Amino acid sequence: MELTLRLLNRVFEHQPQLVSRLHGPTQPLLQHLAKRTHDALRQTEKLHTDYHLELTEAIQTLLQRLWQSGAAPLARELGVPKTFGV
Repeated sequence: MELTLRLLNRVFEHQPQLVSRLHGPTQPLLQHLAKRTHDALRQTEKLHTDYHLELTEAIQTLLQRLWQSGAAPLARELGVPKTFGV
């Protein structure tokens, strides 16, 4: 789970021009990011709460980046929360 979160965060960190707007060429990437974030959150919820404490910072960063990117409408459709609470 930690690796998944790290990889998703790296995309937002290293490709800001690709994730800033939702338009033709970037739509598949943004759809993938929103879906993987949604899936990662669902998987995290199944983990013991001790792991939640370790992953909270990475998840919060990912959610903040996702909601500030062009993927925000896609995240809204999937029901991705804006924050992760422990």
